[in-house]
Amino acid sequence: MEQHDILFQNGDPSKRSAIQKFISTLKSKKLKESMPIKELLQPLIQQFKLNYGLFLDGCIIKPGKQAVLNEDGKVNISLYDDQPFVYTSINDSNSRVNLLSFNSYDNDVELDKSLRPLDVCINFPVAEITFTADLSESFLSFMNDDEGKLYEMYGHLFPRKILIGGKLFIDGLESVNSTQIDIFNSYLTWVYNSAKYEKKIPFNNLSALNFSPKITTIDGKDLDSHERLTDWMNNLYQNDAVKIISYNNLVPTS
Repeated sequence: MEQHDILFQNGDPSKRSAIQKFISTLKSKKLKESMPIKELLQPLIQQFKLNYGLFLDGCIIKPGKQAVLNEDGKVNISLYDDQPFVYTSINDSNSRVNLLSFNSYDNDVELDKSLRPLDVCINFPVAEITFTADLSESFLSFMNDDEGKLYEMYGHLFPRKILIGGKLFIDGLESVNSTQIDIFNSYLTWVYNSAKYEKKIPFNNLSALNFSPKITTIDGKDLDSHERLTDWMNNLYQNDAVKIISYNNLVPTS
């Protein structure tokens, strides 16, 4: 298990503005001229619960009840310059592998039927965050021999690295042919390049483009027009409206 996608998010506007402010500062390369770096990074630890483990109950991923690491640690954050990640056959109903369960290949784990199968998921990373710190006193002194209690308190896994950015789900590709898929892929690439690199989109009358695939955000919003898709992409890359999109380099808490 090397990667899990987030299914929870802190909605505090003040904390969202903290990460937006830091990424904007990072992009402008003015960290030395801004407030002390520690003051910029501290809200990130609290917002993203960087010192907490992840509890997997088979349906969602959520933070443990108590921290695995001390909050007074070292945060490293760097802008992500590589291409987006594309995943296919999301929540395949024919698969017995449940990545939202700690024992993902356990046949006794009941798959969550509420997870709707999707054709494609695209992660658009903006930055990569790592956090290192000493183990918390409560974690070190936890004496209960019941492994289930340990997981309940501190989670099953601890991520050494997270990616923040945006995520889109695409469905309905089975109803279009390969040529239409290629056109849609080119269009989506140009919208991405326009938002991230400020390249001009070489298309006309985009407002009249008929979207065959359904595009949905992680918040469940339908991007059913050119304007809504470009607004979402611009908000991600120009306004730094990011969320956690994946956990990486996972280590067990026990």
